[in-house]
Amino acid sequence: MMNRNIHGDFSRNRTSHLFLRFVFLLVLFLGLTSGSAYLLKYGILKCNFLAIEEINFTGINYVNENSLEFKFTKLLDRNIYNVQDIEIQRIAKYFPGIKSIQIFRFPPHKIKIKVIERQPIAYVKNDFAKIYIIDHEGVLLEEVRNCREHLLPIFEDLNINNLTLGEEIEDMSFTKLMAAYNAINLIGSELMNRIISFRIENKDVILTGRNKGQRFIIGEDDFVAKTGKLVFAFDHFASSDYSEIDLRFSDLKNDLVILRNN
Repeated sequence: MMNRNIHGDFSRNRTSHLFLRFVFLLVLFLGLTSGSAYLLKYGILKCNFLAIEEINFTGINYVNENSLEFKFTKLLDRNIYNVQDIEIQRIAKYFPGIKSIQIFRFPPHKIKIKVIERQPIAYVKNDFAKIYIIDHEGVLLEEVRNCREHLLPIFEDLNINNLTLGEEIEDMSFTKLMAAYNAINLIGSELMNRIISFRIENKDVILTGRNKGQRFIIGEDDFVAKTGKLVFAFDHFASSDYSEIDLRFSDLKNDLVILRNN
């Protein structure tokens, strides 16, 4: 009987000891967590040693890098961990040509931003002779002074105004030109590089050759079906003296290419 009591007391003491040890470890853990949070907030995040001194960009081909660097100067001298990713992304949204970014921190002083750009496909010229670069979704990327910086065709004579950077162009004529562009783009960049402009006249899409300024009339629909005739016309008549090449017509047996001199 005496032995059982001693064993019972020992078990209770052991349980009490384990409980106190658990409570001690829990309090220690909470104290360390709170201390770490305090250190993070008032130590690391306030440390001048971790101030940003350099912001580098990669992946830039079309976006104005000088403007991008200037916009990000507001982050310099701030703590590298105190600048949130969402704040960096918010600054990047000022540039419609940026599709997305990836952010890399290199303590103590450097941030690297990888830029994923929207790819320009053409220029657009509106009624006020303002020129913009667009991507394949028809999003306005930026306004430019001329069409010479990149080897891109220009969409001309569009009756569109009140354009906003970063937004898609919503216009029926523009949609038709984009359909023609996409059909020709399926053939490849070699053919596209031979075209300097797209326009609409009397509902027909008119292309202008880059070499001699010839007009290629491809009509108002069935653009994919006409790309073969367009390749044929460029290969055989682009260096000729014909000023206009009409691809709209067909007879029962043959596709017709009508040549004109104005």
